[in-house]
Amino acid sequence: MKLILYFGLIASAFVACSTPGTESKTEAPDTRFEDAILQKAIKRGDVATALNHAHIILEKDSTRTGLYDTLFQFYFQMENPIGVAEVGQILLQTKPNDMDVLEATAMGLSAIQEYDKALVLHRRMFAITGDPQLKLTIATLLFQMKKIDEARTEIQWIVDHREISDTMKVEQPSQAFGSQKISMLAVAYYSFGQIEYELGNKKEALKYWHKALATEPRYDRAATSINQINK
Repeated sequence: MKLILYFGLIASAFVACSTPGTESKTEAPDTRFEDAILQKAIKRGDVATALNHAHIILEKDSTRTGLYDTLFQFYFQMENPIGVAEVGQILLQTKPNDMDVLEATAMGLSAIQEYDKALVLHRRMFAITGDPQLKLTIATLLFQMKKIDEARTEIQWIVDHREISDTMKVEQPSQAFGSQKISMLAVAYYSFGQIEYELGNKKEALKYWHKALATEPRYDRAATSINQINK
């Protein structure tokens, strides 16, 4: 995730979007007081105050659409999934293929369990990037939505494209040991096993976890899952 809040850049962008480029027949609402507070809050890093006054400005003047970028960054920095999801969906109406916005918005939607909307965005990201890791995320969302067969189909795509040499970082069973780089094929087999385990099919889960370990012998999570199920 490359979304980082640069207060100086946002302040500059805000000044640019707050200065009308053309004359309007209708007099714009006076938001100078709120603008001043917002810019001061940005400069001192007071996100809560800046967020509040950005909303006030938008309530007074809905044409200030440039502020949605600022709001999005604020919500992201505050780790507020509801705000990220709501504002992100507004931003995607005008920039539907912005990967930073797509990724953060999809994460926000998943966090608030709006899986169907998150699924649409993840599929869009896959169409743009072709990143096979997104297939696993899509499968997870489908499983959450009780669409088991569709989840399996997404994972099978990775197995069918076994020429893919990509690896991905996966968390080790103990967080103290960080992550490992594991082949996508091994992770796909492990994911199949996870589905079967969640469905109560322990023998099938073991079969897939053994496949994952055979594909990637150093795959600690697969080995741990096998040991735990055999206890």
